[in-house]
Amino acid sequence: MGVIDTQKETAQFKDNNGRTVPKVLKPSSSQSIDGSSASAQSTEYTLDSVVRVASSAAINIKVGSNPTATTSTMLIPASQGVEFIRVNKGDKVAVLGSVAILTVME
Repeated sequence: MGVIDTQKETAQFKDNNGRTVPKVLKPSSSQSIDGSSASAQSTEYTLDSVVRVASSAAINIKVGSNPTATTSTMLIPASQGVEFIRVNKGDKVAVLGSVAILTVME
């Protein structure tokens, strides 16, 4: 059974051999963005966050205060399906190509 090192500012989980285990993020709120026919934006993020972007089809995405996804912006291939991105407070994520599920990870 692992132990929590409470002597550090941020607690870290350690395995039975004392090795630090990477922090695993927990899913929080999600939204579905339909960029099937045109670029579509998420709602504005109110905190700096890690967002999981998932789609069963190839999509292009763009992050910013008023982004528009195009065929020239970041591609998430259908074979990959999932990408983790960083967004800042005030950012939105634009999606083009299919429906994407955006999930905030804590």
